[in-house]
Amino acid sequence: MPTFKIFLGSPIKVTWLIRGIGGFAASIGFYVWEWKLTQCLGGKLTYMSNSRGLASQLCTVATMIMMTRLKLPVPSCHVFVGSLIGIGIADDPWNVNWKLFIKFLFGWVFTIVFCSVVACGIYSFTIFSPAYVVP
Repeated sequence: MPTFKIFLGSPIKVTWLIRGIGGFAASIGFYVWEWKLTQCLGGKLTYMSNSRGLASQLCTVATMIMMTRLKLPVPSCHVFVGSLIGIGIADDPWNVNWKLFIKFLFGWVFTIVFCSVVACGIYSFTIFSPAYVVP
């Protein structure tokens, strides 16, 4: 049975049933809504056709499987955007909307910075808040 460690605590045992349900739910989500993401995002980022959409989704799934095997946390949306950029560059680098891609990059970096600032603020608030001392 696979075990996962959360921070430095004891390992957690995850049964095959829970992992199977999670995998099934993720695959249903990709099957139902991924074509909308490909149609919306792909059409704005680069030229999309049926074969290009299939190739980008297969690349996304293959990359997610490899990263899972390597135990690296990678967001599927970032992988999908990377596969769309790769599909666009493979044909012609001028087919890619680089301004939109730069906006994605700034959004990803800003997300990390914003979450770090919020976490620092909450931690500082809890550590340096005055405590009530009972005499």
